[in-house]
Amino acid sequence: MDEKWVLYSNVRRRRSWYSKGQEPKSSSKEQLLKKKVMISVGWDCPDKNECTGNPCGAQGACNNTPGSYTCVCNAGYVYSGTTCVDKNECTGNPCGAQGACTNTQGSYTCTCNGGFELSGTTCVDTNECTGNPCGPQGACTNTPGSYTCACIAGIEEDAIAIFPQ
Repeated sequence: MDEKWVLYSNVRRRRSWYSKGQEPKSSSKEQLLKKKVMISVGWDCPDKNECTGNPCGAQGACNNTPGSYTCVCNAGYVYSGTTCVDKNECTGNPCGAQGACTNTQGSYTCTCNGGFELSGTTCVDTNECTGNPCGPQGACTNTPGSYTCACIAGIEEDAIAIFPQ
């Protein structure tokens, strides 16, 4: 940018025009034209677009702000220093005590232990007594992750019939 500076000495009634970094050159009062001069000083400092090059990464959207930028990360991602990175959703074990959490890009999966099933985002006990696995002469009792059978009074226990494979 071509900058011009003016130095005016009211005592000496002289003005000097010079470029930044140069010594002022004086003009005598006689050399100056008698005119009213309006000097307007303004600064044109356009905002730099800090979003150029997408500093938020592929998993975020950059919003340019005056002198800076903000990142809005996609679901499952968090802003960490300079970009959006995968959030470890398994922190705090969202699958519950009866499940194993596996972090994936932007999400997670739950693998439930035997006898448990996924309900929403948590592993809950499966009611194995649904469908009466103990047969018509047995009484099923659901237990965490399993079940037990007991014969009703007067019926002899038959392990094959009570616990079908």
